[in-house]
Amino acid sequence: MPDPDAGADSLFEQLQAEAVGPLHLRLGDGDDPPVWTLAAVDSDGVCELDELHNPLDVVEALVGEDLADEIIDELEELPWSVTRTVAAQIREHFALADLPPGMWAHLVEQLDLYGADIESDLAEHRGADLLDWFRGRRPWPQLARFLTRLPEGSRYHAALLGDEELAREQIEAEQGDDEDGSSRRPPLVGETQGLSLLRAAVSALMRVEHAIYAAPAPKSKRGNPPRPLKGPLTAKDRLLDELGTAEVFDIFDQVTPGWRDDDEKPPAGYRESGSGLLIPDN
Repeated sequence: MPDPDAGADSLFEQLQAEAVGPLHLRLGDGDDPPVWTLAAVDSDGVCELDELHNPLDVVEALVGEDLADEIIDELEELPWSVTRTVAAQIREHFALADLPPGMWAHLVEQLDLYGADIESDLAEHRGADLLDWFRGRRPWPQLARFLTRLPEGSRYHAALLGDEELAREQIEAEQGDDEDGSSRRPPLVGETQGLSLLRAAVSALMRVEHAIYAAPAPKSKRGNPPRPLKGPLTAKDRLLDELGTAEVFDIFDQVTPGWRDDDEKPPAGYRESGSGLLIPDN
């Protein structure tokens, strides 16, 4: 995955600075109180909002390393209520609402990496201005939902498909998948009877092609015919697997009573598939 910090400022911070004006943070009373100007808050600090609750920690995280020491030193000389007010002031100015755990880190990462593509897609497919979220005009959870529902072929999806680091992570995750390969199946959203028939036709052509090329080859080199392309894993598929497992268990209970007493291990010669179905161990 591209490093958003490599050679450029955080795009999340750039969008903040573009969306809202700078915050002039004035601490203390008197004729000439110290003033700090925040054009944007630190994007790494925004990610930490998922875990921070103490107002002093929130201020330290959001103002960034360059200003943190000065501002914290000043706040420590002032009443605690001032620190609480400053933390609330920064969050309100930059529309940093409380979100479910992990959402800030996810949003900041996606916007740092693919913000320009997301901005174009939102304008084209949703009629929305990305800067409205930074201005507090739209709730941030809505943006998280939009990202999961941008259409295939969008700039955001193209950026994800072109991300080599993300592809490497997906490959590593798939290698650890269970045997049914459910995570490699196509999604349920968008599934139609036409797509199902197209998969069946392509699967049939694959088997015909294999048969044509395997016919003149020696038996030892023919190989196995290709498996049919898998469709989305539905709730019905999972229930059928569970029912099939239950039926097999009932048969073994009748033939070999008590075989499941040994930590629910399957009988000799059988193993459990990823879905829990007993299959021959060969």
